[in-house]
Amino acid sequence: MEEINFEKIREDEFPATKRGPYLNAASLGLNPRCVVDSMKDFLEYGLQNGLASDFGERVYMFSDSVREKMARLINAETSEVAIARNTSDALSTFANGIRFKKGENVIANDMEFPANVYCWMGLERKGVTTKLVKNREGKVTADDIERSIDKNTRVVTISSVSFLNGFRAELEEIGRICKERDIYFVVDAIQQLGALDLDVRKCHIDMLASGAYKWLMVPDGVGFLFVDKNVLEELDVSKVGWWNVKNERTFFEVPGATYDLTFKDDARRFQESHPGIPGIYGLNASLDLISKIGIENIEKRILHLTDLLIDGVKDLGIEVVSPLEKEYRSGIILINPRDKKRAYDALVKNNIYASMRATGIRLSPHFYNNEKEMEGVIKALEEMEG
Repeated sequence: MEEINFEKIREDEFPATKRGPYLNAASLGLNPRCVVDSMKDFLEYGLQNGLASDFGERVYMFSDSVREKMARLINAETSEVAIARNTSDALSTFANGIRFKKGENVIANDMEFPANVYCWMGLERKGVTTKLVKNREGKVTADDIERSIDKNTRVVTISSVSFLNGFRAELEEIGRICKERDIYFVVDAIQQLGALDLDVRKCHIDMLASGAYKWLMVPDGVGFLFVDKNVLEELDVSKVGWWNVKNERTFFEVPGATYDLTFKDDARRFQESHPGIPGIYGLNASLDLISKIGIENIEKRILHLTDLLIDGVKDLGIEVVSPLEKEYRSGIILINPRDKKRAYDALVKNNIYASMRATGIRLSPHFYNNEKEMEGVIKALEEMEG
């Protein structure tokens, strides 16, 4: 296998790295040059030529191409993928599309980003209860979830990687539990996709949601959803527009009333309008870059960099809050210095970009970071601790 030259990719695609170590992909990923160029090319074409004459090719057909690439990333079929605005948009589509009965419940947990809790709590009006599994030392295991399931459980939902501490969920085991009990398994994957490999088939995932502005490195406003073809017909369409019906383009050809509310046969039935077009051009370029590098190589690179952070921080006597077991590791490391504010200020002083959290400082390197930057982080913390 050809060795990946991450330094060249960094130099060619990520000029922002010249400002200092950017370890904040879990908040907002750096946008590579290819993403920005692709979006600019689309806008420039419209500026110079207008888009109406090429709308079919540049929007309809291009959207399908992006869906195909995203499906390939998660081992799905193109027909199971639709463009969404962001993670919340997709999760709300699921929550309001599942045909709940009064008295049923949803299993979530107390380490979820609010987007994957509030959409389910909003179902209380339908008599649906949301049960939050309590974490144990920053982990929510498959066993914890299994113990919380009862005869009224309709959905289990979890982030594949926790935004709080980087805990990587046991997706395969949770998926197996849900499949055996005929429970929908819904995954928020925004902190995993673009950083770590994920296979929806292997994990028995029924529905998956993700934005693209973190590890997928695209400006905010575009994401996607996945719905397994075997459960597609079991969900109602909660948002109805002109794009999720079969004959969305008939009005161009037939005068008079041609309205026909027949939804498309695939996941596009959950996409009621055309996407933010510049965003899908950016997503296309990002997916091409990820495919060129290989998600396995990206995952290996990220875990290598987080290894360096963990070892260095532990040598300084600083607590690592994130679970350290191999199976629970991700691209997010949460550390807890004695004086968090002073430690964060030391990072800022050294042009190191991270996130301050209530429970510590969150570090999230991507493949565009390097070993020298990890050394710089440790040195900055060492000077502060000293």
